[in-house]
Amino acid sequence: MPYPLDPEEIDPILLEEDLQKRMRRYLLSSLPIHRRFPQLREKASLELSNSAALIKGPFLEALPDFCKGKSLSELVDEEVLHRGFANLDTEVFNRPLHLHQEEAIRRVITDQENIVVSTGTGSGKTECFFFPLLDSLLKAEIAGKPGVRAIIVYPLNALANDQLYQRIVPVLAHELMQYGITVGRYTGQTTIGRDRNWFERQYLAEGRFQELFGKQIPKNWLLSRDEMLETPPHVLVTNYAMLEHLLLLPHNSALFRNADIRFLVLDEVHTYAGAQATEVSLLLRKLCNRYAVGPNVRCIGTSASLGNSPEARGRVLEFATRLFGFPFSKVVTGDREAHGLLRNSEGSIRFGPSVWIELHDILNEVRNLPMEAQIARWNQRVSESSLPLQIEEESGKTLSQVLCAPLSREANLRKLSGHLSVSKFLHFADAAKDLFTDAENEGEAQNALKGLVALGAFAREAPNTFPLLPARYHFFARGIEDATFELSGQNDENATNLRFRREFEDHQTGALRYRLMTCRKCGELYFEAFEKGQQLSPESRGRGWIRTVFWLKPKDSFVIPEDSTDEQAMDRDAPERVFVHLENGKVKDFLSENDDFFQWLETHRARMDLPDQGELEANPDARKKVTICQSCGSHDRNEIITPFHPGDNALSTAISEVMFAHLPTAKEEAKRTLLPGRGRNMLVFSDNRQDAAFFSPYLQRSHEDFLVRRGIVQLIRETGRPYPLKTISDDLEGNPILKRGLTNRDGEPARRSDRDDLIRGKVFSEFCTPGGSRTSLEDLGVVEIVYHHVNLGEIAKQAGVPGGHGGRLVRWILDTIRRNRAISMPSGIRASDDFVWGSFAQDNRRYSLEISDARARFHLLPSRRNNGVPYINRFVEVLRDKLGIANWQEVLCQIWEALTCDLDNEGELLVSDGEGVHLRVLDHRLIAAQFPEGNQPVYRCEKCSRISVYNLGGICTQWRCNGTVKPVDPEEWLAEMKRNHYHFLYAELEDLPSLMVKEHTAAIASHVREEIENKFKEGKINVLSSSTTMEMGIDLGDLEGVFLRNVPPGISNYEQRAGRAGRRAQAAPVSITYARNRRYDQDAFGDVERFLEKEASVPFVHLANTRLFQRHQFSILISKFLQSELLTESGLQIGQLFGLPKFDIDRQSGGLSPQGGGKVLFSEEREEKFNEKVIRWMESEESMEAKGLARDLLGAVKHDLNEEEFQILQRTSNRLCEAFLDEVRRLASTFGQRFRHYFNRSEELITSGNLQLASSQRNRAYRWANQPIVNFLSKYGLIPTYSFPVDNIDLEVIQGNWHSQREIELSRDARLGVVEYAPGSEVVAGGRVWTSRAIPYAPREFMPPFYYKICGTCRNIESFEDASLIPSHCTSCGSGLTGPPGTYIEPTGFTTAVGEANGKEPGAYREIPPRPMETQLIGNAPERLFRGTDLLKVDWAVQHAQEGRMVVINRGYGKGFVKCKCGYAHAVTQSKRAVESHMNPFSDRRCDAAPSSWKFDLAHTFHTDVLQIRIHLEVPDPETSPEQVLERSEKDAALEGVARSIAEAIRMAACELVPVPDREMSSTFRWLAGGGLELILFDNVPGGAGYTAKVIERQASALVNYAVDEILTCPDECSTSCSKCLRTFTNQVYWDEFRRKEAMRWLKRVLQLKREGAERVDGEEISPEALRQLCEKADHIGVLRKRLGSFAGGVESDETGKEIPLGDYFPEWERLHRWMVNGKKVTGICQQIPQFQDRSLPRARRLAESFLPLVRQGSLEIRQIPPSAEDLATLPQMVVCRSAEAEATVIYERGGIGDALEQLWSTDGALFAKRIPAEEAQTILSTGNPVQRQTLEPPSDIKRFHYKSNEKRRFSCAFEFLSSGCVKTLELTDRYMVAANWSADYLREFLIQLGKLMKSPPKTVCLRYGPEKSHEDRLPWKRRIERVKEELEAYPKFEGTEIRPILRSGSGSTKNFHDRRLLAHFEANGNPEAPETSRRRRRRIGAQESGRKVLVELTGGVSVLMEPRYETTVYVFEDQ
Repeated sequence: MPYPLDPEEIDPILLEEDLQKRMRRYLLSSLPIHRRFPQLREKASLELSNSAALIKGPFLEALPDFCKGKSLSELVDEEVLHRGFANLDTEVFNRPLHLHQEEAIRRVITDQENIVVSTGTGSGKTECFFFPLLDSLLKAEIAGKPGVRAIIVYPLNALANDQLYQRIVPVLAHELMQYGITVGRYTGQTTIGRDRNWFERQYLAEGRFQELFGKQIPKNWLLSRDEMLETPPHVLVTNYAMLEHLLLLPHNSALFRNADIRFLVLDEVHTYAGAQATEVSLLLRKLCNRYAVGPNVRCIGTSASLGNSPEARGRVLEFATRLFGFPFSKVVTGDREAHGLLRNSEGSIRFGPSVWIELHDILNEVRNLPMEAQIARWNQRVSESSLPLQIEEESGKTLSQVLCAPLSREANLRKLSGHLSVSKFLHFADAAKDLFTDAENEGEAQNALKGLVALGAFAREAPNTFPLLPARYHFFARGIEDATFELSGQNDENATNLRFRREFEDHQTGALRYRLMTCRKCGELYFEAFEKGQQLSPESRGRGWIRTVFWLKPKDSFVIPEDSTDEQAMDRDAPERVFVHLENGKVKDFLSENDDFFQWLETHRARMDLPDQGELEANPDARKKVTICQSCGSHDRNEIITPFHPGDNALSTAISEVMFAHLPTAKEEAKRTLLPGRGRNMLVFSDNRQDAAFFSPYLQRSHEDFLVRRGIVQLIRETGRPYPLKTISDDLEGNPILKRGLTNRDGEPARRSDRDDLIRGKVFSEFCTPGGSRTSLEDLGVVEIVYHHVNLGEIAKQAGVPGGHGGRLVRWILDTIRRNRAISMPSGIRASDDFVWGSFAQDNRRYSLEISDARARFHLLPSRRNNGVPYINRFVEVLRDKLGIANWQEVLCQIWEALTCDLDNEGELLVSDGEGVHLRVLDHRLIAAQFPEGNQPVYRCEKCSRISVYNLGGICTQWRCNGTVKPVDPEEWLAEMKRNHYHFLYAELEDLPSLMVKEHTAAIASHVREEIENKFKEGKINVLSSSTTMEMGIDLGDLEGVFLRNVPPGISNYEQRAGRAGRRAQAAPVSITYARNRRYDQDAFGDVERFLEKEASVPFVHLANTRLFQRHQFSILISKFLQSELLTESGLQIGQLFGLPKFDIDRQSGGLSPQGGGKVLFSEEREEKFNEKVIRWMESEESMEAKGLARDLLGAVKHDLNEEEFQILQRTSNRLCEAFLDEVRRLASTFGQRFRHYFNRSEELITSGNLQLASSQRNRAYRWANQPIVNFLSKYGLIPTYSFPVDNIDLEVIQGNWHSQREIELSRDARLGVVEYAPGSEVVAGGRVWTSRAIPYAPREFMPPFYYKICGTCRNIESFEDASLIPSHCTSCGSGLTGPPGTYIEPTGFTTAVGEANGKEPGAYREIPPRPMETQLIGNAPERLFRGTDLLKVDWAVQHAQEGRMVVINRGYGKGFVKCKCGYAHAVTQSKRAVESHMNPFSDRRCDAAPSSWKFDLAHTFHTDVLQIRIHLEVPDPETSPEQVLERSEKDAALEGVARSIAEAIRMAACELVPVPDREMSSTFRWLAGGGLELILFDNVPGGAGYTAKVIERQASALVNYAVDEILTCPDECSTSCSKCLRTFTNQVYWDEFRRKEAMRWLKRVLQLKREGAERVDGEEISPEALRQLCEKADHIGVLRKRLGSFAGGVESDETGKEIPLGDYFPEWERLHRWMVNGKKVTGICQQIPQFQDRSLPRARRLAESFLPLVRQGSLEIRQIPPSAEDLATLPQMVVCRSAEAEATVIYERGGIGDALEQLWSTDGALFAKRIPAEEAQTILSTGNPVQRQTLEPPSDIKRFHYKSNEKRRFSCAFEFLSSGCVKTLELTDRYMVAANWSADYLREFLIQLGKLMKSPPKTVCLRYGPEKSHEDRLPWKRRIERVKEELEAYPKFEGTEIRPILRSGSGSTKNFHDRRLLAHFEANGNPEAPETSRRRRRRIGAQESGRKVLVELTGGVSVLMEPRYETTVYVFEDQ
């Protein structure tokens, strides 16, 4: 046995040995290689025998004690601390402090400093802040004086509870109770409505509090909220989110009564990064502004995960200063040192290796004896063995104490301690070899070291002190990354040079290496390649390369799956023969005479089935799967033929089981007996929440199956006779391991009532489902199935079966029926129960004699062809074709007769299950299991390897296999079973403990998580499958094992996770890290030592995040508003904010009802009254205090901001009132729209008589209003969220009775949520799989469609809310934007369906949703923001978060999504193009809505800081070898790889130089016109974190140099990338694309240009003013730029209706226009010039009107350079000429500047002037082609009507089109159409004039106005529009017309609209009675209506057009 039944400690040697053997055995079993490949089998076995191939470690880490300082008693004597400390526990009071604890106390108390405590786990950080805090409170003598003096903030409730219960309460409420210092925990777990008595009962039910306090908890521990509000505690323990709520809600204001905050403590301060750091820093400033008097606030931050180098400490101080808002001066670090006894005594003795081994054995023998007996027994055993360690008993001391002194004098222990003080980690084997040079072998040395460490960890001077040698073991494990090989014609296996790594080309020989694949059942080998034309490639080279799987060594027959029907069998064609060239990868269907046969491999293409339709459409190439092994017939819908990696979950399970078994069990025998796993516990970490959620049920179910199979084997072994399955099931119910190790369908421990059915289901599914599983007892030959009391020979005789194999033939038929699961159902089991039967849960698994009924899936006699000839089914094949039975049909009929009749009164074997007498199933009571008899041979087919325990005439019964079976040599079979993992588990492993696994992730509600934690500590749960929720310092008791299922992203994460183990153990704990089959993990495994030596990074606080800053200001305002509204009760609901009553649960109906009863409405009028009330409050004196506090927040951060950051926040603060009213109005509209939707729907249902559904809808409205106010305000962004990230999307899990339970809380960063939660996606949580089904209703205003196009040349995205504004050409590179635009919406959330309220059972695989499009920048920074750099062809621009907008788009399977109005939605596929028939997800009733085919994508946009870096240098095509010819698509893919490498290198360099953690910044790229590259860096924090803005504080050359020298220069000189250059955790998705060398060459060329440019530009520097004067004297000026200007957006007007001057769009226009008017000539030379008459570019048309007269008179010339021409960077930026001079001046600016119309020269760049001959200047000015005057003229299809001042407006001319057909809809957009009474009058008159021109009244007139200038305008504007509406409705020309006023939201910029326009939609064919267009056509975007459209631009708006005094222009666009 590899480990004892009840281990006392973890044996690292046994653990490593067991891991090695188990993993090797598992990999060889799960990824077998068939016996037909002996050389490859041997090679694989040798590879896996290499000890370092799978396991690295153990590494030994010492956790020695810290340097010691003075004791608390000494500090009291020095009067540093208050004398009250003497009341602490005597041991604590007199024990020396750690030196860093003493330093912290002195710096805070004596020096009054703010400090950061940065010491390791278990270093006593809590005491560093708690003792100074305690001293301050004791000296203040505050007993009887309520008021908060100290606040301790924890990032997690669990951590707050842990510290409160373990550290704070025992001191304050017990040891120092007489001082009256009060403490209270105020978190979400301090439940509202519970009084002190309730909490007291809960606490005293726990043994620790009962032991501490007896029957009553002291009054100074305040337990309930009411207590704390009545008498505020001196010490407040909370979390940051609750602290915000305390400041926000008036009900909580009493908590801060008499507050005088003197201490602020943030624990685990390293967790405050990104947006969370900003939020918390602003929160602390709000708090201190109100409740901290003066500067005397001591601030302390603690962390175990901050860097400790001198550079890191400086960054830590800066971080803390910005976080707290107070200056920090010291980082207190903890220096570790060896135990005092090891430092102070000498090494006088030395034990040899054998002594240590024997002493360790003695320790294990005596450590569990009673304390008083341990020493005596120790001495007895030592004496018996003549060992030199007799010890003397000392009064009151234990064995662990008295061992300390003698062990401390041992030389080897002292030497090891010294080594570990120098090196953080030592390899165990190396340390053993170094210490025990006299050992006989390595094994003895390692066993000696194991004993030394165990004794050193056991020995300690006192129970609560550090051991003599505290240590921890670290292991790293991995599976097989991949297997590749080379084709060979030199052996009969067709393969050579097998390597277990992902390597597709031999780096030395260049030989192609293919991925080896295996059948998971039989080990038949295949290989994978990608095929295009007649060429194979070992890896995909891009689009068009089709994945193909080839049979490595084909057979002459192929096999059919056992569960196939006759019809499925007919569909199986023979494999396709092909030839593959051994060297060059050519592939042919046949060889010609000229081909050398020996150079080709003859093989077969494996049959590949089409995947699910949706999966196929996600990736049309290479998506077929090999679901059936052609050699053995095994079947798996996910693919039976797989690469040589078993899957991370499967391998993690194997490692978990080994580790779990080696962990120590509970100390008490009673617990070991009663608890699952005998009290073991283990913590499992996964980075990904879904991985953790999936692994929990996966491990549980897998382990349960193993336990049941082991139980079956044990029962059969004990009886030695056939054991009916029913009896096995009954007897297993009493199995003690299964009693504690089975869970029910809900994942909870199974009760007895559940257990019977669970075990019965598992037993029968084990033996009554199709074979082929490598884990099955029967397929492994461990168990033989027989038929109890059935005389098979007699049945055969009666049926007349010829030959001597009749009984075996009948047995085979019964086996086939059984394995087809055609059995009678055991008690409690349903045939359709997929929990029991999995994919075989069909109701029609019955047999009939012949085809006659659809209720029978199978039949004995075959179906027949049209000509009467029978098909060949499995029975025909065996009887007729293989056994040669001529009368096979007669025999089958007679066997059927015998099986269905009652022979000898024993009953029928095949019985009816009630579906018809002719439909039969096997009586399950007859099925029995037994061990194969000892001398009974095992038979194996020589071809398909099928195993059988009996021989049926030497034939193989596998369908279509023509092999013969032969007995397997017993020794050979025994050797195979010894190697088999599953045989070992079932039949050889002596003990497999039970276990209980639970998920612990953020998806589980907090109260459920707390319950899980408590059960884990109690031992009722053994394993927690956790995401990062358990990473921080929560004490989980005697936890001694941590398993990391992936390599963490950083060393700080690793230290935190590994540090969870061994906090209180008297043995060395263990951490195992599994390197998953992904590049980052594999690279870390390859260099474990390097990973372990990394230093943790330091966070950064970005205070200039306007979005977060504004939310904190809003929270101050909303708090005071609630107070003014007297909303001071607890449990406020959001409806109360809007004036609705509170809603309570109605006990009768279970729904909600309003307090006071009656019907509750929230009409639009009521909504408007609420908005008016908020406006009045904001204008009143009552709000002055609130506004003052909000603005004080700016002052609180000012000293931590630079000037630019301060200006940004000041602008935000200046518009505080306007922004607040905007947000409140938006919030009220959000609430009102949804509430009214539900309520109005309820009223409609009442009218239709559907009262039940009406009640449900009304309840939804009430639930909407019933939400806690804080949750609602946070979710909709009015107050801080304190969640990272800021923008979340929820998947609402509808459980049971419509939201009745809240145990699952699925919320994700919206960037991930639009993918992971999209309709159709499956999410694992709480042990179940939940499927997203719906996008809940949201008013269009909150989920509007956006239209977008992606440039095919440069990847730029143009996106607008108005499709007509998408330009025809890309604004980034100038390429044409062709094709229809795409559409996306930004969903507010998703839900599951009420019909799937219980979710479903997780399977063996987790579906991964398709990847979204890469996050990209929308639009560009204005050209004027681009600044030159110190690199010649490089310029850059920063967009702060207000302007920088990124988007991530999920297109589903490439075609988007469709949605029904009921909310149901799904991804579009080839077969599901429109909404299919479905159930309403909210009612589970058939939806009768009309099908919708409107397609849209899902997206999330977010604002953040963005840096655009433009490098105007072409990226050349990648270099290739002469024989390698790349197609264009392959070159493009390679170029993308180069660009990606450049972008990532620059990003990584930026992260290092700023510096920030790697995960805080992302990169992407776009192509520039002419082949240059634009790199885009952006902060990952929505709202921006200021990181990218800091990049440009350095020179561009420094950034590029760092990227070249430190990132791309690889010390290993890798070919593409590795972990020492480009690869990081965050970019692993791109690792296969990287091309390091080409990227480095290109960036070096960029740096070279700087030097070349400096030589070329040899002119003199010129100031901007001197240049201006030079231009004023010139008569011809040339301006050379990339772009003429930016023309995106509409032509806007001011509020009076006058057009905004061109100068507002183009800052340099006025200067240029003045020059030309004054006689100068201007030549503009650009690469990108707009299509001046493009209808989507109104600004370009406006500019063309101004250009035209200047071009006509010769003052202006525009020339265009083709993109393919010479790079602009080689030309000057300006040419300045004077005709009187022979020379001209050219102007250069380093890096380039903005657009020609944006900026003629910069004021901060280096300008150089150079004199050149005038002729040369004219050559430059002649560059490019002139733009012809005709392009400026308006085209014929645009009609222009210009009206001068006082000119009569002729409507009949401009609007004559209205009379040409029947107008269906008029849409008039004008922001100021009702800004004044006179403008409203003009509006009415304008529409009346239009009405006169129309043939008939339109159906609809939409009047889009606003947004208003201020909130005071809203009501009068609304009244005016309503007045206009009433007047028009009374006018005959608008009789029956729906007048629809629409107020536009202020959230969008007006430049995204044609600011003033009229859009007319005409009826089809001009016929108003024509049928209305279909919904499908109506939903299409753009101009796809059935009738034509005409767009009219009113450049001055309605008022200017109607007022003759103004000059204005009208443009009419026909057929829009």
